[in-house]
Amino acid sequence: METLVGTLSKAGSIHKVEGGYVGLPSMNEPGTVAAIGDSLHNPEGSVMSAGFFELKASEPLVYTYTYDDTKIVNIGTNRWSFKPELGISKAIGPWTVEATAAATFFTDNDDFFGGKSLRQDPLYSLQGHAIYAFRSGIWGSLDAAYFTGGRTTLDGTRNSDLQQNWRVGGTLAFPVDRQNSIKLYASSGVSSRTGNDYDLVGVAWQYRWGGGI
Repeated sequence: METLVGTLSKAGSIHKVEGGYVGLPSMNEPGTVAAIGDSLHNPEGSVMSAGFFELKASEPLVYTYTYDDTKIVNIGTNRWSFKPELGISKAIGPWTVEATAAATFFTDNDDFFGGKSLRQDPLYSLQGHAIYAFRSGIWGSLDAAYFTGGRTTLDGTRNSDLQQNWRVGGTLAFPVDRQNSIKLYASSGVSSRTGNDYDLVGVAWQYRWGGGI
C-alpha cells in the first residue's frame, strides 16, 4: 500500500492515515466546490481504495462514473468448513456446569477475490457455562469462551490475523409457557488479538417441541 494524501502509519495489519482531508485535489466539476482523493492505493492495481471526499456549499454536485456489474461486493467464501465438537455436562443441585471443546477446519479457497488462493489454519475454541436454575423456571448462566488459531495465508503469504481472543458473558431466560421462553444475553471481549473486541447484547425467543415437554 502507498498513500496519496495525508500521512500513512502502520501497526501490524492496521493502516492509519492522518491529515488526509487537507488539500484534497479538486474534482473540477463546474459550479461546485468539490474535492476527492485516495488515501490508500495499491500500486499493483487493486480496485479497492480508501480516501476522503469534501463538498462545500455550492451548486448540487452531478457526478457520473462507470459502473461495472461484474464487480461484486460479496466475494463469497467458496469453501467448506467442518466443526467437530465435544462437550460434557454435570448437574450439582440447582447448578449445571458445562464445557465444550471444538475445532473448525477450513478447505482451501482457490477462487478468492482477484483469482487468488486463500488458506486458513484450524480455529480452536473452548467454552464454559455455569448455569443456575431457579424454582420459578427462570435460569441464568455465566459464560466464557476462548478462541485461538485461524491464521490465513493468501497466495503463500502469511497474514497477521492469528486469533487469540477471550470473551465473557451471561444469559438470562424467562419461561412464557411450556414451549416458549425469552432469552436475554450479552457478552464482551476481554482480551482480543484479532476481531473480537466488541460488545454484544441480544434478545431471543425460543420455541421447543417434541415429547417430554
